[in-house]
Amino acid sequence: MKPVISVCEFGPRKVTLSTGSLLTSFRQKGITMEQNRNISRAAENALGECQSRPSSSSNAKARLLLVEDHDVNQILIQAMTKRLGYETELASDGTEAVAQVNQSVSEKHPFDLVLMDIQMPFMDGYEATRMIRANGISAETLPIIAITANAFADDIRNCLDAGMQAHISKPVDISNLESVLQQWLAAKKPEENESTTKAVQSDLSDDLVRRYKLRKEDAISSVVGFVGQGVFSEREITDIRDQLHKLAGTAAMFGERELGEQAKLIEDGLEQWTVAERPNKIARALETFLEAARTARD
Repeated sequence: MKPVISVCEFGPRKVTLSTGSLLTSFRQKGITMEQNRNISRAAENALGECQSRPSSSSNAKARLLLVEDHDVNQILIQAMTKRLGYETELASDGTEAVAQVNQSVSEKHPFDLVLMDIQMPFMDGYEATRMIRANGISAETLPIIAITANAFADDIRNCLDAGMQAHISKPVDISNLESVLQQWLAAKKPEENESTTKAVQSDLSDDLVRRYKLRKEDAISSVVGFVGQGVFSEREITDIRDQLHKLAGTAAMFGERELGEQAKLIEDGLEQWTVAERPNKIARALETFLEAARTARD
């Protein structure tokens, strides 16, 4: 059995696992298995083949499962793990993750580690981790590392309580990713590859940059329209927070860290602000957000 790793925003460390209540989420949008294959092919075409030196032992290459619903993050993180020399498969939500982990065990070709996004449609990272643990796959055999933009104490505790071992914060930094993977995969060495942030950024294709820009402009337009309404339903707030969450997790990798930070501030504010203070605070936050967007365009 292999470790599963979840990625969230607290430093990697071994923990004593505890049991928590089952969390559920709903499907806002889904990505089919065929789309997963298309995204994987796009990653190959967009990022190109990484030039690597063969490792001293070909059977020592670790096998990872990346669980992530956002297509831009899928491509970026897969590029990083490839640069670091790991074999990585993709699941687009918690349901697919549980199925792929179970299948890998039954076929006696288990994953060595899981990188688990938290906020996903249909089944989130908390629930997926609990189901994997309930199936008898322990932290010792399959570590799970959380990947998330949420770093509040409650988020960290929820990750630990669900059965995760460590976290990586978004936007994902390749040096931090490399350090966490090396810690939890000590017995499985990757193939030797160039592993710098600049190396990954140099692989960003025109197609991937266009994809990011489209997602960014969609998020900006949605936020502007949302604020212009003045009155917001809970469903609308959830949808906007989801778009901001994805923007916050990717902007820095495209040289737009300030935009990502402002997106995160609005995402968090929509959860924390009271109904009475929300209109004024979101209007002020929008000004700073749009200024960061204009700077990014320039």
